[in-house]
Amino acid sequence: MNRLPKGSAVRIGVVIVAFNSDNLLNGCISGALLDPQVSDVVVVDNSSSANSRRVVLERAKDDSRLRYLDPGKNLGFAKGCNEGASAIQGATHYFFVNPDVQLSRPLAALVTHLESTRSAIVTGRLRSPAHPLSVNVRPQANWRRETMKAMVGSRAYMSKSLSPSQTPEGARLDVGQVDGALLGISVDHFNALRGFDEQFELYYEDVDICLRAAAIGGCVYVSEEWGIHVGGASSASVSALAYSVARVSRVRFLRKHYGVSRAVRMATIAVALLELAARTATGQPEGLRVRSDSVRSQLAELTRPGSVQVLA
Repeated sequence: MNRLPKGSAVRIGVVIVAFNSDNLLNGCISGALLDPQVSDVVVVDNSSSANSRRVVLERAKDDSRLRYLDPGKNLGFAKGCNEGASAIQGATHYFFVNPDVQLSRPLAALVTHLESTRSAIVTGRLRSPAHPLSVNVRPQANWRRETMKAMVGSRAYMSKSLSPSQTPEGARLDVGQVDGALLGISVDHFNALRGFDEQFELYYEDVDICLRAAAIGGCVYVSEEWGIHVGGASSASVSALAYSVARVSRVRFLRKHYGVSRAVRMATIAVALLELAARTATGQPEGLRVRSDSVRSQLAELTRPGSVQVLA
């Protein structure tokens, strides 16, 4: 796919999908609007929150690039991103930014990195105050890693070669996937991929688009701090809804990329049961009832694809 023609102006459209995020939106909006090459910032408010609406509209009085979009219901993250992108006209690149991300560097600099490679997706490092050694990129998802993740959590995707202590500042690395908290892509590539797959209501939408992007250039990571990701800093527990939707999305991801054979279905059930046993044995905070209900939801989704509407 052709890169941006030499000398063409970069116009960045930023999409922020929010859900009861009014206490975080100001910092996120400020970081996005710092960049003069950002032409639009669209906040898609899945919670239809009066407070979020007020925050955005107050800021919009001082900067016409900012818009508030209320879809009237919780669309989920993937559909919310697609709706936000479709509301932006004339952009050359989209950036999808979580409301709990506070950017400290211009997004246009990430576009420069992206356009100098053959990659389809770009991100910069996000520092987590709660987890200073974490990194917002991972190896590409596969069955083995998903099975390990069910047993040991996110450690299954940890890579020494991607840790901040092992990566030179400002290095540019090809990676398997980037976190959806900060994901940049050209409009042409986004359209070629047909955006985010909306069957992933929450979680795995970034895993899926990065896996599909591997066929048209993959992902590039710039190991220079681009902002702070404060997500998870104030809560040590996992909500029942978030736990369940992530597991239903995993079933959909495995089905989409590995097929619907009996062997795949049985292996998917095995992953769910391994996770139930491992998290019960280690006393994870969501509790046994949430885990058990989640297994039932996964089985329902496995036997009747699309039947589980976790955000309805």
